[in-house]
Amino acid sequence: MIIVLIRQTVIMLLLILVGIYCRYKRIVTDIGKKTISNLIVNVVLPFNIIHAYMMEINQDFWKTFFEVMIVTALYQVMAFVIAKSFYYRVEQEKRCVYQYATICSNAGFIGNAVAESLYGQMGILYASIFLIPQRIMMWTAGISFFAKEDGKHVLKKILLHPCMIATYIGILLLVFQISIPDVCNSVIVSISNCCTALTMMYLGMILYGVNIRQLFDRNQLQFALIRLIFIPMVVLIMCRVFSVDKLAAQVCVLLSGMPAGSTTAILATQYHKNEDEAAKCVCSSTILSLFTIILWGYLAYYIL
Repeated sequence: MIIVLIRQTVIMLLLILVGIYCRYKRIVTDIGKKTISNLIVNVVLPFNIIHAYMMEINQDFWKTFFEVMIVTALYQVMAFVIAKSFYYRVEQEKRCVYQYATICSNAGFIGNAVAESLYGQMGILYASIFLIPQRIMMWTAGISFFAKEDGKHVLKKILLHPCMIATYIGILLLVFQISIPDVCNSVIVSISNCCTALTMMYLGMILYGVNIRQLFDRNQLQFALIRLIFIPMVVLIMCRVFSVDKLAAQVCVLLSGMPAGSTTAILATQYHKNEDEAAKCVCSSTILSLFTIILWGYLAYYIL
């Protein structure tokens, strides 16, 4: 597990460095950075979401499926309550960043890789299920933290957001096991595979010029304590209480303790919030998660 985690972290850091290099050499300008942000949110992420739900399941799997769904749904409700309650002392321009990052972790990148490497095909399958409530929350309640507009206007904007439309399509593909033509499948996979590289490079573009010594201030450490320690601890207790299948429970605990989602920085730019704070939130929690994910992996193995 240590090797897997280090490998994924190194990949992320190298991609971030490429983004910093692009800004340093002026390969990407401020206008270009905004264009890349639009491309990721409106094209690449929707295809990535659809691809996440394209998997085969059998009838015997449904019991564990619903166990995982119940745990992850409760986890998302808990994360939402924490997001609404724990950051009242943080100024508004920064508060929405931490609120969104509390709901949306980086389980889709680091989490999937760790689950697949440790638990094989079943690990990636449980991880994909785990991400269903998170994807729904991140493109509904999550966006609402950034978009402070008229209620009906915001609701319409959220429901018709490209990533939410992709979520609807993905759930239909999963539940009804719909097969799509190979050509369409290849297009979806090809665009989806761009997500990690583009997102991490974009994060590096935002980080260009940021003071590294400011990565671990009071707000960052408070968030890390909530995101990396408190939340996975509660999920571990829930899995124990509900007697969730051991393998599925281990995946749930690991993914609930992932760092802030990289989309935090992208959406902060999209909605003109504090993008520097968002980039620092993602980077600082990712660095700290190198240690905490290992901790929760061992605890989940021995306790569940």
